[in-house]
Amino acid sequence: MKSPLLCWLCLIATQDGRYRLAEILAATALGLDLSTVSAAACGQFAMAHEKLGRNRSDLGLRPAHLNESLFREVTAHLGEFIECKPASVDARTSILADITKTQLSKVIGHRAFDMTVKNKDGVIETVSMVMKSKSSDVETCNMVNKMAQGCGLDLAIQYENFKMETGFRNCHVRELEMLSHTDARYVDITPRTFYMRNNVKKEVFIHFMEHLQDMKHFSTADDPSPWTPDDIRLVLSDIAGFHAIYYGKEAELLTKYWIDVRRPADMGEKEKLWTALVGHNGTEHPEIWTEEICDLAKCIIPHISEIWKHFEQSTRTLVHNDFNTRNLCIRPASRSTDGKEHLCCYDWELATIHVPQHDVAEFLVFTQPADKCDLKVWESYMSHHRTALEQQAGIKIDPTRYDISVFVS
Repeated sequence: MKSPLLCWLCLIATQDGRYRLAEILAATALGLDLSTVSAAACGQFAMAHEKLGRNRSDLGLRPAHLNESLFREVTAHLGEFIECKPASVDARTSILADITKTQLSKVIGHRAFDMTVKNKDGVIETVSMVMKSKSSDVETCNMVNKMAQGCGLDLAIQYENFKMETGFRNCHVRELEMLSHTDARYVDITPRTFYMRNNVKKEVFIHFMEHLQDMKHFSTADDPSPWTPDDIRLVLSDIAGFHAIYYGKEAELLTKYWIDVRRPADMGEKEKLWTALVGHNGTEHPEIWTEEICDLAKCIIPHISEIWKHFEQSTRTLVHNDFNTRNLCIRPASRSTDGKEHLCCYDWELATIHVPQHDVAEFLVFTQPADKCDLKVWESYMSHHRTALEQQAGIKIDPTRYDISVFVS
């Protein structure tokens, strides 16, 4: 028995109905194309495939994996595992992780634990740790794409075009690779790492680090007032030591598979994306992105590739690339191996090749008063970092060119 739909198609496919059939088939094909393009532009296409197909139960860290077997592995170098209790952690500044974990069935983001062990001297002690579990770079980019989708069609379309070219490529393994560095100038300014697992096949990217919430100036992104001039100079001195590790060794950095570096042409071709971002910010946050600031940004955007050429012609190094008070604090002397205060910097997933002044500029923007820009104060801090970098790298840096790169950053 033929179906009614088949009989209807056969009827209109006669001599008189062939054009009508062609119209129906063309409209169906066009509808499918429009649906696919619209889903891709709004960031729903990849998310649908992730949610309905690729987000399999055998991939990623799952709640069931947080068991005694894992905790014994984490604490093996500390001594004999006794017990693990959940603890609290302030992860309010981890915006992407908080959003991503609501969309995936994997364990994503931060979880705190108090691990009780019997150390090698037979003493029972409790060690506070925070586990950080990363989503893959594709999942992260799709989530940012979803955020762009809520910011209007223009921004959604432009971000879809460049979502894997905005610095997040390999972000799921980049921080783990950074944590493998053994140079004291890096180790001394990062949280103590107890355990890492980088399993690309199973999409498990985790590390356990020391709990930071009793550190000085932890989570002060919304309030720069606690940061004194001495605190700021301390941070600039310590980050200069890190910058010195690869200063002028760009060729060596480019051999790292996890490095994601931007080129002048890359930045220039994103002109429509930068313009869409400025337009969105001007509409949604006019108290910050005033008409004057938006006009200035629009004047700069056509010259981004030229600005990036300036960076390429300058001496570059490995930088944190998200160096602000969301991602750093000060380790008190009581928790330091040398009895002195030190920078403690975390969340290295965006580390890249850039001029070291980029980190300096971002840090000063977050610690200086928003309503008052004292050029002499900025110059004092810039000089402090430049001098520290010269001492650590054993080279002389042109002060004028250094200052230009700070302000261009």
